[in-house]
Amino acid sequence: MRRVIIIVLGITLFCTSPVIAKSFWDRFKDPKDGKFDVSGWSEEEEAITGGFLPVPIINSEPAIGGLALGVGLLYIREKSSTKDTDNQTGKPGKETRKRPPVISGIAGAYSLNDSWLIGVGHRDNWFNDSLRYSGGLGYGSLNLDFYGLGQNELSGDPSIRFNLKSFFLSQDLKYRLFKSDFFLGARYFFLNTDSVFDISSIIPIIPPKQVDSKDGSLGPVLQYDTRDNIFTPTHGSRVDISAMFHDSTFGGDFTYQRYDVGGFTWLPVHKKVTLGLRLEGSLSDGDTPFYAVPFIKLRGIPALRYQDDVAVMGEVEARWQVFSRWSILGFVGSGRVAESFSDLDKATSRNTFGAGLRYLIARKFGLHSGVDIARGPEKTYVYIQIGSAW
Repeated sequence: MRRVIIIVLGITLFCTSPVIAKSFWDRFKDPKDGKFDVSGWSEEEEAITGGFLPVPIINSEPAIGGLALGVGLLYIREKSSTKDTDNQTGKPGKETRKRPPVISGIAGAYSLNDSWLIGVGHRDNWFNDSLRYSGGLGYGSLNLDFYGLGQNELSGDPSIRFNLKSFFLSQDLKYRLFKSDFFLGARYFFLNTDSVFDISSIIPIIPPKQVDSKDGSLGPVLQYDTRDNIFTPTHGSRVDISAMFHDSTFGGDFTYQRYDVGGFTWLPVHKKVTLGLRLEGSLSDGDTPFYAVPFIKLRGIPALRYQDDVAVMGEVEARWQVFSRWSILGFVGSGRVAESFSDLDKATSRNTFGAGLRYLIARKFGLHSGVDIARGPEKTYVYIQIGSAW
């Protein structure tokens, strides 16, 4: 399932006096251009280093009904840039790279198809960005559709409706290799699910069936990261490689392996135009539960719509910064699923295309948010985005 998309807007219900209200709204005005901005600006020219921000949540993933609303509380704190060490004096030298901000949050959301989710998360880095951590946990109830796997997929409707009540825990720790842009580490993931399948749309006389299971995994992760910022990059690249081993040793009921590779790059082809390229592939092997089978992840295609043991997808996006705050973009994508890599050449391509609008909502962090309209093989969908869609 696509990640929860958060639109950052100010909540002012607690501002009762004119003095408090004026001070509050001043924090949402960029002192450089006077435009609406949620970086957390103080009255001085420079932004404050961090603070708490209540945020509404809008999730437009079609797989959970097309719209979910909620609220969360975020804390974002900027960290100083890393510096080289002067070989002669032993003191910090020139700045070498900008460190990712610290992000903590708690949130809850409810969707049109009665799905809901609550969770907490934290992302941090230490020792001049030599050690990176991200983690989270939560609980939710998701109402989704299962369409079958590969060539055995169910055509359109009817699909099999299922409910997934889940507790999840994710922990990721990576260490920078030899002051390079490569990070090596490990990831642990645990999922405790209660699944209820309803096939009454296909065979009305069969009642819903419940399946309870646990899924625990541990594996190495390798990352290459040269992005200029983690929210809406304008140049740089990111490559993620992971091999997750699911086994009873790690608390699960299933034994299988999941391998994922993703490459993303952003090229400033013009001072106002950024070209983004994305290529991803996933492979599962063993007793993989249906919800963990790889699927095509593209705007214009609901989560879990096309699944099989192998999934590959690519996307190209071009963004034009029309004005200082506003930009427009267009994108095209394509993906395939198959039982094995050798079957990919015979698989059907699932193509998508679309366009979007962005606003620079947090200049301090280079964060853009907006809306995308995407056409997939079957329907057209609208997505609310914060930061890069990838």
